[in-house]
Amino acid sequence: MKTYLLNKIKIITALLVFTILFSSSLHAQIIQQIKDIRPGNSFPFDFTVSGTKLFFIAYDDINIGLWVTDGTTAGTVKLTPSTGPANTSFEIAAYNNKVYFSYNDGINGYELWVSDGTAAGTGLFKDLYVGSAGSNPRYFTVANNKLFFMADNIDGDRRMFASDGSAAGTFVVRNNFCTLFNGLETFAILNNEIYFTSDGGVNFAYGMWKSDGTLAGTVLVKPNIVSTSGGNFTVLNNKLFFNADDGINGSELWATDGTAAGTNIVINLRPDGGGIFSSGAPFNFITFNNKIYFTASDDTHGAELFSSDGTAAGTQIVKDMEPGTQGSVPQQSVIYNGNLYFSCYNGNATVGLWKSDGTEAGTTLIKQGGGGQPFLRDTKFAPVFNGKLYFIVNDMQFYPLWETNGTIAGTKTATFQNTASPAYGSQVLGTFSFALYNSELYFGGTFAPTIGFSGGIEPCKITTGVLPVTWLGVQAQWQNTATAKISWLVTNQINVKDYTVQHSVDGTTFNDACKVNATGTENYYCIVPAGGNNKNYYRVLQKDIDGKISYSKTVPLQTFAEQASSVYPNPVKDKLYISSLNKITAVSITDLHGRIISRPVIINSNIINVSQLAKGIYFILLFSKDDSQTIKFIKE
Repeated sequence: MKTYLLNKIKIITALLVFTILFSSSLHAQIIQQIKDIRPGNSFPFDFTVSGTKLFFIAYDDINIGLWVTDGTTAGTVKLTPSTGPANTSFEIAAYNNKVYFSYNDGINGYELWVSDGTAAGTGLFKDLYVGSAGSNPRYFTVANNKLFFMADNIDGDRRMFASDGSAAGTFVVRNNFCTLFNGLETFAILNNEIYFTSDGGVNFAYGMWKSDGTLAGTVLVKPNIVSTSGGNFTVLNNKLFFNADDGINGSELWATDGTAAGTNIVINLRPDGGGIFSSGAPFNFITFNNKIYFTASDDTHGAELFSSDGTAAGTQIVKDMEPGTQGSVPQQSVIYNGNLYFSCYNGNATVGLWKSDGTEAGTTLIKQGGGGQPFLRDTKFAPVFNGKLYFIVNDMQFYPLWETNGTIAGTKTATFQNTASPAYGSQVLGTFSFALYNSELYFGGTFAPTIGFSGGIEPCKITTGVLPVTWLGVQAQWQNTATAKISWLVTNQINVKDYTVQHSVDGTTFNDACKVNATGTENYYCIVPAGGNNKNYYRVLQKDIDGKISYSKTVPLQTFAEQASSVYPNPVKDKLYISSLNKITAVSITDLHGRIISRPVIINSNIINVSQLAKGIYFILLFSKDDSQTIKFIKE
């Protein structure tokens, strides 16, 4: 019995250890730059998944164009031609396993283009407004298996278009001026119909319209009500909720079931002599726990979080988070782990991250900004990834990437297995862009890790799992006046295929110099040509058998006249490698204050074991036949 219990405990312990190791490996996260598209910044945005491909827009020093990626450097390519003015592409829409977008090729102006993810399958879809002015298609929205958008018609005025994916099936469904109805970048949708505002015209009433993509199905819903810009919308119980102004009550909460009789104001939050001077101005709509939640003001509170079941009696404030008439102005609402997350002001114009279960007691502050570092203003949340919620913070200077698991301790700058450096996003066209693709999180960003970094805002991805290799150090040393020895140290090699040494004269543009197959050893090197006393930079590209890659840090090669002995990696954990043109015969180590830690000892190897040293700063004295040199190193 005792033996059985002991064995059972051992089995349980082993399972627990395996679970811990597996969970740690599963939830580890790695950040990688996919491709250095442009020296400086390519500012990628609008990451959009269509079919099996990921598209985005980026600037390559010629113009802004459409790109596609499979997550590798080689598989990240530009699809649009490098012609036309610099600002030539924006707004991608995924529709029927293709993407549609506005592009200016320098001939037709901004027109509707399409791509299947190949260069041959990328081109002008239809010239809607013939001539160099272009139709400027915008606000792509997919509903009822059709692609809706607004563009300039042949008369040069904005019109509502619908398309079935064919040039012949792309036509004007409302031939008078139209605009969004409670959309931010797309049209509001209810029951596969899109809603928009028409400005009237001969035989066309001014007010809220809807369309199913046919001429007969494009009809007036309610005259004389207009949306308020930036209000957005949400759907609950087969009704569309939005803000609207009927010219009587001001901007207030409305709902529609798609009929004139079923389109009515829900509640006038700020009634005053007709309500045209003060408005509740609801916005930031989201459906959560069978209610709608939104930001609005009443006559007592400033802009705060409200909830509604769709009736006036069932509409109330959730919590007064910033007492007074200014309000906390909740924004960026998203649902995560059964709670509503959002940002709002919390005194002194700082912005905090909050969560709510829909009750006053359950609405709590998670993290508050301060010292000029607000949270989540002018940004948005990423899709839930790796069990966490990611977002980019506007700290009034940079845009660091943060993560949260819903706890105070778990709300912090995002951390990664392959670098101790933070990641940063970039604001493009007033927003940030994230996309989940092949179980990886993509965004436009930058970071300064020990591997895989060449600078600038570029397409990046966050992935989970264990790195195929852990980089310990890379070193560039002259062999003679014509060649250099590039050495690198690695550990934890998993499925590594080979290493490629890359050379650059400016630290930005790299070319392959030599390739070494992975052998399982920790210490690799390669002899490569070097350009005299010119500037030389080197890095090592690692590729695994699955095609994934990572980079070592970039290191400079000193001019031949300047070169001296060196040690690496620095900082070091256990093994310190000596690299020198001269044969080192002995070494001595002192601490930061000059105290001798190790007296001069004769060595027969270029490897010094420093694992017994305490963490701190040290100096190693290298002795050769004719010279000596002191080098500082850090023991971590």
